[in-house]
Amino acid sequence: AAYPEENKDRRVVLAPLHQFLVRDVRRPLVLLLGAVSFVLLIAATNVAGLMLARAAARQKEVAIRASLGAGRGRLARQLLAESLLLAALGGAAGLVFAHWLVDVVVRLGPPDVPGLDAVRLDLRVLAFTAAVSLATGIGFGLAPALFGSRLSLTGALADGGRGSAPQARQRLRRALVVSEVALALVLLVGAGLLLRSLQRLQAVDPGFDPTRLVTFNLTPPLRTYGDIARRTRFFEGVIARVRSLPGVEAVGATSDLPYGVGALFHDFVIEGRPEVEPGAEPEIYNRSVDPSYFATLGLPSLQGRALSAHDRAGTPRVGVINAAAARRFFPGEDPVGRRLAWARDPERAWIEIVGVVGDVRGQELAVDEVPAVYTPLAQELRPWKTWLNFAVRTRRAPQDLAAAVRREVAALDADVPVTRVGAMEELIAASVAPRRFTLALLGGFALLALLLAGVGLHGLVAYAVALRTQEMGVRMALGAAPRDVVRLVVAEGLALAAGGVALGAVGAGFLTRFVDAMLFGVRASDPLTFAGVALLVVLAALLACWRPARRAARVDPLVALRGE
Repeated sequence: AAYPEENKDRRVVLAPLHQFLVRDVRRPLVLLLGAVSFVLLIAATNVAGLMLARAAARQKEVAIRASLGAGRGRLARQLLAESLLLAALGGAAGLVFAHWLVDVVVRLGPPDVPGLDAVRLDLRVLAFTAAVSLATGIGFGLAPALFGSRLSLTGALADGGRGSAPQARQRLRRALVVSEVALALVLLVGAGLLLRSLQRLQAVDPGFDPTRLVTFNLTPPLRTYGDIARRTRFFEGVIARVRSLPGVEAVGATSDLPYGVGALFHDFVIEGRPEVEPGAEPEIYNRSVDPSYFATLGLPSLQGRALSAHDRAGTPRVGVINAAAARRFFPGEDPVGRRLAWARDPERAWIEIVGVVGDVRGQELAVDEVPAVYTPLAQELRPWKTWLNFAVRTRRAPQDLAAAVRREVAALDADVPVTRVGAMEELIAASVAPRRFTLALLGGFALLALLLAGVGLHGLVAYAVALRTQEMGVRMALGAAPRDVVRLVVAEGLALAAGGVALGAVGAGFLTRFVDAMLFGVRASDPLTFAGVALLVVLAALLACWRPARRAARVDPLVALRGE
């Protein structure tokens, strides 16, 4: 309202503080909640399959109970009560495990996840766990209870309790295993995409050499260093003292370090270009640097010259732009020699572009560099801008250098603290820490899901082999070799796994859209990830089927046929 011309077409967005703080972590947390839900479904599906197998093995017992007067409802309640007991025991064991795991997750988590340090088990978590356990016990124990209570007394008692299973029950168990494999594949695809994305991200060139680079910050008090000349002399004294320390190879200073905090953007105009209305001017990122900054970081010079010690107060103002600014504002022309000025500067102090340097991915590796201009620290005109960041190329450990730097700064002014000391490689690692944290959790859930799906497939195949012992004996008595029996059992197990892979691939094609915004350098439909995960699932299925298949191949035909 106060500056309508300069703020034309700009808008203000008001948002609750909580929404602003969690904007970057909401999507990963929702993704992890979905992963937890998938693992719960797979585990519950496994239990349901085991309960179905147990109900088949207890047909004679259930038939005797029914013949003695137990109604179908009472039988169903008994079987459902067993399922609820298993769910309650599983929920209690999960709480014990979570009590230990929460501390591990909090310690390993990145520091910028809001509220992570306050995560703990409380009454809400206990109530939620109890509700989920109860719902799981009822939801996945209902089908086994209904199947177990619905049987023919004559057939069950006459069968002698061999544990035969009706085809409907077998089809349900197969469907459960296919669902487990499909859910596991969806999680594995998501984890695979995030893994490939993280690999691509870590392979990105930040535009400078971060090895052996230690950074720190100085912010002299404004009341003492409001004079620009005095502040410049203080900073130059710090640079000279730090450069003379043993093990230091180079020292550079800048208002804004890569992966640091704070940034100043300016509306600007280019000399010779048509004037635009206030508020419509282009923006450029401004960093104040000393002449040795580019050499210290290893920024390549692409055109013109770098800043020098002669670019001081009282000399013509100069600047060096990055490649992004050259591409954006001077396409197809040489920017060296052109001049720009801050649009809000009433005196229009022109800055001559004397060179172009390479881009730096200074916010995070996944974000391209924005157009920027580097101006000499000695020509800084803003009296309130008292902070400065330093980059030191050194052979010394960061903690050793920090102590030496504090001594040198204290020798110049003991009232100026040295803050934010750290290695540049640690800053870069911290920028990808949230992605790595999400990948670690999702990958853990995905591997757990694959293990559970393998256990479910192994259980189904082993149970099927146990039911078909006599069939295997007949086959071998008629001339089938052990390898033929192994091939038969493995083929049937792999057929179920293939059905799960096909179903999971379709589901992953829909659900990976939720991770699309978290990916870098890889598409959500990446065929290599889908193919690799499918191969992993098939290999896991082969491993799960191998032991029951070998057991079937060792069946003695005489023993198998003795009961016939």
